[in-house]
Amino acid sequence: VLTSDEPILCKGTVKDEGEDGNHAFKLLLEEAIPLAELRESKTSKVVIRIDATSATEEDIEALRGILVGASGKCVPLIILQIPGRSQTAIYLGDTFRVAPTDELLASLNQLFGANSTAFA
Repeated sequence: VLTSDEPILCKGTVKDEGEDGNHAFKLLLEEAIPLAELRESKTSKVVIRIDATSATEEDIEALRGILVGASGKCVPLIILQIPGRSQTAIYLGDTFRVAPTDELLASLNQLFGANSTAFA
């Protein structure tokens, strides 16, 4: 885990092993977990914000294809927004459960705009 290029979460204890007022902090590592693995176990839903005034039928078909291709355990929640007026939350059924991967996030953000998708 420590030698991979993947981001990790480190848990441990910080000790000051310095002397005479000179600090020498060291981390005594107890656990290192890849963030992708942590995301997979802690995420329960994927929130996708869609602007209803600009989404096309093709966008919705592309969304369906992305969700079907990213099968997993997380429930997708669509927030359909009409800017300045209203928003509607739509939970999709078990058919569209997805895995919270970087690829899914990138695909959805490319389709609906930066920061349109979040894991919760």
